[in-house]
Amino acid sequence: MANPFKTLFTKNAQLNSDQLILKKTFIAFFFFFVFAGAAFWGWKWLRSQSSVSGKTSAPYGKS
Repeated sequence: MANPFKTLFTKNAQLNSDQLILKKTFIAFFFFFVFAGAAFWGWKWLRSQSSVSGKTSAPYGKS
């Protein structure tokens, strides 16, 4: 396991089981943080919309 990032771009048939698990773990955490960031950004955007503009209803926008 000298360079774990090298396994990210290697075909699955050329990897042993430990390298495959490491590759899938890196990919899973990458997408987890991407979607968590998108959810956080969406929540902040939704909360910043004013309720007067008609874009969101009163419970979501600031009053």
